[in-house]
Amino acid sequence: MISDKAHIFYYPWYGPPSPQWDGHWGQGGHNAMQGDIGAAFYPQLGVYDSLNPTIIAQHMNWIVRSGCGVVVTSWWGQNSRENQAVPAILNAAQGAGLKVAFHIEPYAGRTPASTGADIGYLHDTYGSHPALYTVSLPTGRSGNPC
Repeated sequence: MISDKAHIFYYPWYGPPSPQWDGHWGQGGHNAMQGDIGAAFYPQLGVYDSLNPTIIAQHMNWIVRSGCGVVVTSWWGQNSRENQAVPAILNAAQGAGLKVAFHIEPYAGRTPASTGADIGYLHDTYGSHPALYTVSLPTGRSGNPC
């Protein structure tokens, strides 16, 4: 049974290893092209591309088995690779019965104004998706809910 009280962070920043780009797998001086990755544990699926919908769907199925009900995806701005993954993450989460929330990362150039614009963008772009995690405000209250 999954619970929306249990959230899990999800990092869609891994790209296919290639001589041109090592997509986080090579961080710390590792070489994913040679099977050496910048991680303590080797992924069960091998070195994968986070934009692959089949990989995302498998991750969502594993998350369901964990009992977590909300996937909090790392998001690095409108022009980021992580933003490219959002539609597939939302669709796979919906298929698995999960919800998705966003963690806006401290990307270069982020300001209070850009964060406000990012929230507007996320709402306008993904706000109508059924997998988006939303919280209802308590009823019978007036004023600021915080």
